[in-house]
Amino acid sequence: MPPPASPERPGRSRVLVVDDQPVVRELLIELLANPDRVVLGAATVKEALRVASENAPIHVALVDRDLPDGSGIDLARKLLISTPNLEIILTSVSPTVQSAIEAVEVGAHDYLTKPFEDIAQVEVRVRRAEQQAHLARERHELHDALRKSEERYRKLFAASPDAIVVYEPATGIIREVNDAAARLYKTSATELVGQTVAKLRHTDVLPESSPDSHRSAEREGITARVDRRMDGSPIEVEVSEGNFGDARQGLTIEVIRDIRERVRAEQKRRELEGQLRQAHKMEALGLLAGGIAHDFNNLLAVIINYSSFVRDQLSRRADAVSLEREVEDVEQILQAANSAASVTRQLLAFSRREVHAPEVVDINSVIRSLEKLVRHTLGEHVDLITELGDNLPYVRVDRAQFEQVVINLAVNARDAIAETGWVILRSEFIPKNSDEGGAGEGRLVFSVTDNGAGINPSDMDHIFDPFFTTKAPGSGTGLGLSTVKGIVEQAGGQISVTSEVGRQTTFFVSLPPTQESATRHVQAVPSRKSAGGETILLVDDDSAVRRAAARILGAAGYKILEAQSGAEALALHERLGNRVDLLLTDVMMPRMSGDELAEMLIARQPDLRVIFLTGFASQAIADLASRNAHMELQLKPFQNDGLLTLVREMLDRHLPPRVPSLLPPTNKLRTNQGGQE
Repeated sequence: MPPPASPERPGRSRVLVVDDQPVVRELLIELLANPDRVVLGAATVKEALRVASENAPIHVALVDRDLPDGSGIDLARKLLISTPNLEIILTSVSPTVQSAIEAVEVGAHDYLTKPFEDIAQVEVRVRRAEQQAHLARERHELHDALRKSEERYRKLFAASPDAIVVYEPATGIIREVNDAAARLYKTSATELVGQTVAKLRHTDVLPESSPDSHRSAEREGITARVDRRMDGSPIEVEVSEGNFGDARQGLTIEVIRDIRERVRAEQKRRELEGQLRQAHKMEALGLLAGGIAHDFNNLLAVIINYSSFVRDQLSRRADAVSLEREVEDVEQILQAANSAASVTRQLLAFSRREVHAPEVVDINSVIRSLEKLVRHTLGEHVDLITELGDNLPYVRVDRAQFEQVVINLAVNARDAIAETGWVILRSEFIPKNSDEGGAGEGRLVFSVTDNGAGINPSDMDHIFDPFFTTKAPGSGTGLGLSTVKGIVEQAGGQISVTSEVGRQTTFFVSLPPTQESATRHVQAVPSRKSAGGETILLVDDDSAVRRAAARILGAAGYKILEAQSGAEALALHERLGNRVDLLLTDVMMPRMSGDELAEMLIARQPDLRVIFLTGFASQAIADLASRNAHMELQLKPFQNDGLLTLVREMLDRHLPPRVPSLLPPTNKLRTNQGGQE
């Protein structure tokens, strides 16, 4: 018996020797054994099948044709079934032509005759069989790997969410597509196969400003383009391309991704960026408007009031007739100052920093109250038509600001009409459609239509921008429409415009309705009731404004005590026994603001009446004054009659007792916007 085989090393081949003659079997085992080969032996068919099963895989089998328990041919056939890459060498002591044919039919690698003429040739034959088995095994492994790769490719090809198109680069004929490509191009896979890729190409390309433009995409091996569906509709896609196969039968594969959502998202992002830039611009302008409003309105208050003093003095002189030119000059100064004050109010309105006092109103009543003024504003060559809806719901807006909306839109319409024409003021209620989401029952729409020159499409995106105007230089500030937009949006509404050049333009103001009852509006009438000698504590750090107010109130018979700071006002109030009839104070003053001063004086004198006199008040201060019957707000610049009327009304107002602790803390009322209230 041969010595037991050494432990098997990786890569060693296995040879099975099947022969019922022990001498032959052992001789072959000894001859063939080497470090790179494991040689096993078996004497019968049954034993051979067992050894092959226990030591699989067997690479080469030397099988005797005649075995005690069966035919070597049958054994060879069974071994080949269990081990497809096995190489069989049949041996026989009596070879015949028929046995050779059977060996070929069964798939034997070689056929040897016993006794062996040259025992060394057996080693050579076995080595050739091993090489053949190794090659067959490699072919099998490559075929299996190719099959698995093909299977993976098919799965990826079919499951890919992106469209895949395979075509011949020379002819452009499509050879294969996946289901995603059929969906993308709105057809079937069978319809696409056989077509040329030219049918999927659109003449358009994505613009250079697109997030997926050719220039940036090609650097990354990806191309963005516009393809054409089978129905002719264009579609934006992103394409990555590759080639496979040889030069003669190569194919091109394109992986195509639908980027319509990305393009839309990018467009939306750019729109939002534009809106953000616009919001920042408006915020910056608003801060500028708020910053200059206080000082600018102080200057205007001085100009307007002292011009009024000069005008009144000139009018009362004996030679007033000869001073008509001087009176007209002063009137021009007053008109210019009032126009400047209007510009300041417009700046604050479009930047949403103007004091906002909303109330429930019937817009039809507002339009009717302004109808005469609007007709006069339009002039005799422009007809005014009003079409007001019936039973309209109320809206909650600042009445004075909505009047400004009506006037501004009417003036804008008049300026668009070259010679003769018409302007329509219309109000209507538009119910919410059943397919519209969100809360509410509809919108109240006020519109202004004119048959003027219209708006150029290139100007449509800018008409609400501050300081943008299509009028001739010197004919407009560019604040009218931006002011309207600020007022409307502050009231929770929206404004839009439609225009046909050379035909007509319509501005639509959409406001949310309210179920509240309308506030009864009474037009203020200047009061000339004489003063009763009441004492007014007047506080303003601007001496010119303070002297003007003191002169107006003193001439009306009030006793005026002036202070230029909060500390000085506190001292005066204490010297008077903590009793004055009215505090008239500026809001923004150094070291102590007007509302802080009012809080400290109210703590001493709970029934104190207060009028805040300011060039720019925060909304919190305005809200405080509107909720508190002991307080009012007078904006600068002020007119003589307006100031006297408010002071008299405040002093005559019947007020309930006030508990000092109910006054809200002032540190919750002020907002810090560039140092302004």
